[in-house]
Amino acid sequence: MRLGVIPENPLERLVLAAGLVPRPVAETQLAFTFARAVMAGVELGFFDALKSQAKTVEELARERSTHPRATEALLNCLVGCDYLAYEDSTRRYSLRPVSRKWLLRDSPHSLANKMHFQILEWEYLAQLESFVRSGKPLAMHSSTNAEEWHAYQAGMADVGRLSLDEVVLRTPIPKGARRMLDIGGSGGTYSAAFLRKYPGLRSTILDLEAAVAHARPFVEAHQLGERLSLVAGDVLGDDLGEGTYDFVFMSMVAHHFSHEQNLAVARKVFRALAPGGVFVLQDFERGKRPSPKNQVGALTDLYFALTSQSGTWSLEEMRGWLRQGGFSLRRSIKLRTSPGMVQVVGSKA
Repeated sequence: MRLGVIPENPLERLVLAAGLVPRPVAETQLAFTFARAVMAGVELGFFDALKSQAKTVEELARERSTHPRATEALLNCLVGCDYLAYEDSTRRYSLRPVSRKWLLRDSPHSLANKMHFQILEWEYLAQLESFVRSGKPLAMHSSTNAEEWHAYQAGMADVGRLSLDEVVLRTPIPKGARRMLDIGGSGGTYSAAFLRKYPGLRSTILDLEAAVAHARPFVEAHQLGERLSLVAGDVLGDDLGEGTYDFVFMSMVAHHFSHEQNLAVARKVFRALAPGGVFVLQDFERGKRPSPKNQVGALTDLYFALTSQSGTWSLEEMRGWLRQGGFSLRRSIKLRTSPGMVQVVGSKA
């Protein structure tokens, strides 16, 4: 899956192939205006205001306390981007299916919290040139304030649901597993889903102290009682025990660590697993070499290098940590519903 200029008829395909389309303008000016318009529509409450019925500019502006002309410009932009529909005869705006599914706050698929967090991420990316010049990442986990931590936890809870059904279906949890460790599992999106599928399973989420403070309400909302616990700690420094767990899951954490740190985590997890236990490392995959075929991997690598430390890793590198950590490697799993994301699986013989 790729983002870019999409021709809609044969003539446009020819013009694009001939190099006559100014792609840099389309893929920057238009793209970032598109992105910010969707985020603004969520932040200003326009999508939720249209949940029950279509409304005019004047009605929306009055309800949301916004300027009528500016409101009209944003709504028309969202129509052009196919997130809203417009009815000429009534001059009313209504939700398109994509907005109703993904952007309403009470939708089971809602990404509204992620849209809110992306306003912070917008500020992070504004520092890209400085990062490239200096090589110094933002280290967001150590410089984030309480409000930003809350937005981050809520946004990650949204993201965790995107491929949740596939992850629960395809993740190879050992038969009869009783004890699970979820490294960096924050609000417990994955743990809760695994526990609902496997009634005999209990999970401990290990996350940073600052994350735990804001993740606890999300964990409690799963209503799984003592089966789902949340512990403040640091996988890099804490002892995980020996032979303690049957299943260890670590999603979207490896891109925060260096090669040496990820190898150390793999060895620590191997020790913490009981015989027959399984370790699943889930993250975005960076290609072996730069290629247009791995756009998602390249974009996520740059983003995480800027905001954290290392960026994404290649499949070979991730498999190498588990191999050197003592694991017997199993077939890696490429998620279909989250392009670019892979599960690297190792078992303790």
